Amino acid sequence: MIPAGLRGMEATWGRWSGANYFFEDLLESLTDDGLTMPNFVLDVDIEVNGFLEYCTWKFSQGNMYRLKSRIQIDGDCTYVSGGKIVCPLTMEGLMVRYKSVVLTPRTLNGSLRNLLGLTEKKSTADLFVNKGLATLTVSQEQDGKRKLACRVYILEMTMRPPSETLVSADVDMAFMQETTKRCERLLRRELEESFASFLMDHMEEKLPKVFQRVILLETK
Repeated sequence: MIPAGLRGMEATWGRWSGANYFFEDLLESLTDDGLTMPNFVLDVDIEVNGFLEYCTWKFSQGNMYRLKSRIQIDGDCTYVSGGKIVCPLTMEGLMVRYKSVVLTPRTLNGSLRNLLGLTEKKSTADLFVNKGLATLTVSQEQDGKRKLACRVYILEMTMRPPSETLVSADVDMAFMQETTKRCERLLRRELEESFASFLMDHMEEKLPKVFQRVILLETK
């Protein structure tokens, strides 16, 4: 049985084709094109004169951006049992950027000082999503409130190489691999939590305006 809060939407959208217009308009009308990402720290192991050392990278001022142009409806929205509207999403090209600082290891020796040259070096970490699939689900709760959820199924990222050598070729490669893995996990979490909450708030604010557009499109 379709919940009362969704019944009117079904009548307007027919077989849910209008839901595509609804969510496309919703994504295009986002007031912010980016969201903040959490800070994090990485330790990358290196070997110096037979001893295991490590470099510490600190990441801050992180942002995901290009939400409006890169998170898009990919296919037809459908109605599923339990009173839910489900829309497939694609997010190729979504960007993440961090300010990073590489610090000298806590255990210091002369060889390592010569290798690093500086006690710290600043850089920018730029990553983009090269493969990303998710679903956007809107449901009606028993208390009448709407609920929006985003679930990410596939998320693969690529990191742009630093503009200059930060430590050494091997260490920088390990740094890129570890940074990419960590950012994939963080971005997945932020999309499913922060982005979903942000989009839900925006949907509640824009629902009347967007709904009117859907009615016009469906009655043409």
